[in-house]
Amino acid sequence: MRMKVTKGQMLKSRRMRMGLLQRELADRMGCSPSVVCKLEKDGLQDSAKRLEQAHQVLDDIEKTRRS
Repeated sequence: MRMKVTKGQMLKSRRMRMGLLQRELADRMGCSPSVVCKLEKDGLQDSAKRLEQAHQVLDDIEKTRRS
């Protein structure tokens, strides 16, 4: 039986692969580390916009690192 990977788990995995702390991602998103923590635990109501923002920030960091 396959386990379902949640959106929060995907965000955490991506952030960790990039070597970022929750605090660093939160600073770049303009929110508190507790918001990132809740996103990663799928515990934030109406999280779609915040998840999109987090992935956009990670995309921007990846682009900068490639340059």
